[in-house]
Amino acid sequence: LTLAAIMTVNKMLIIGFFLALLSNAAQWIPMIVNTFPQLGSIASGVKAIAPSQILMMGVVLAGKLLWAAGKTTLLVNISAALALVLAALGILCGFAWLCLQFVVAKVETTLAIGLGFIFVAFGGSRWTVPYVERYWTFAVTAGVKMMSFYILLGAGMGAVFVPAFSTA
Repeated sequence: LTLAAIMTVNKMLIIGFFLALLSNAAQWIPMIVNTFPQLGSIASGVKAIAPSQILMMGVVLAGKLLWAAGKTTLLVNISAALALVLAALGILCGFAWLCLQFVVAKVETTLAIGLGFIFVAFGGSRWTVPYVERYWTFAVTAGVKMMSFYILLGAGMGAVFVPAFSTA
């Protein structure tokens, strides 16, 4: 009799938890996912990031290298000028890749918020609980990735200042 009562109470608590999760998912999911980029924004001092701003940072840095190559070493030292041009191209490609990864992370964050309601509904059954756990893992991972971008780009602003970046 005691074991049956414990199992019944346990099942009621689990179903009640997932009912609360499903009922409040519209408020809880965006709060959880968006907390990580807010932390990254606070830590880095960058209020907002757009993909065009990331690419602009790369263009500005590559432009500075090309300006230095053309101004000082182009006619004097061809090998140094070539190295600066190759470095500028590498930096531009790196920032383009970073911009692409930022767009992918932004899409993942949007999907984590938008699709959460579907996966939270599977939480009531013990056979579908792994899907809910994987969803929460995906949502937190997407948020942490966005936080990492804010911190990385905030640290990179010390090397290249782009006026279009809105800083705190």
